[in-house]
Amino acid sequence: MRKLEEQIVTLVKDTGQEKRLSDKRAKELYDAIVDLDTRLTPLEGKSGAMVVLSDVTNSTTTPADVTGLSFAVEANKIYAFRFFMQVTTVGPATGLHVQLTGPTSPTALFAKVFEWLTGPVSDEEYLTAFNASTVAASCSEQHPEMIIEGFLRNGANTGVVQLQFDSEVNTNLVTIHAGSHGIWHKLN
Repeated sequence: MRKLEEQIVTLVKDTGQEKRLSDKRAKELYDAIVDLDTRLTPLEGKSGAMVVLSDVTNSTTTPADVTGLSFAVEANKIYAFRFFMQVTTVGPATGLHVQLTGPTSPTALFAKVFEWLTGPVSDEEYLTAFNASTVAASCSEQHPEMIIEGFLRNGANTGVVQLQFDSEVNTNLVTIHAGSHGIWHKLN
């Protein structure tokens, strides 16, 4: 009987030690998760990705949204952004215009538009205001690529920054292809 009592006492001690060890491991894991969450929390809501999930087309000279390439902005914050697009134009001498829309009264907006047209030929344009279109890129090339990068120092109004495009020639088709994408960062 004494041997059985010793085994029970040993088992109870071992179980208690295992529980304490398990509790200690659980606390360490919890502390690690809290630490990681604390380090990542400052990044939440400060960066984002955008993507065009299916081709977006426009065959008019009226600007249309590039579905998927937009991001919300807060009042009095500074943002950096970059859009990468693959474009197809159909029709003789068809180009496209791009523009950004956003909240009224930004403090500053500057975006550089890079367009690769044919081989080493490229074009650069600038956007310095919302709802102001670029000069049409004369891209008769199939699948030219565009990069638009810039910054926004937003004013007192919240809103959404939206990339738009249209055709240089009414009835000629311009397509922004699926997989075109962008990133944004809130800098303050």
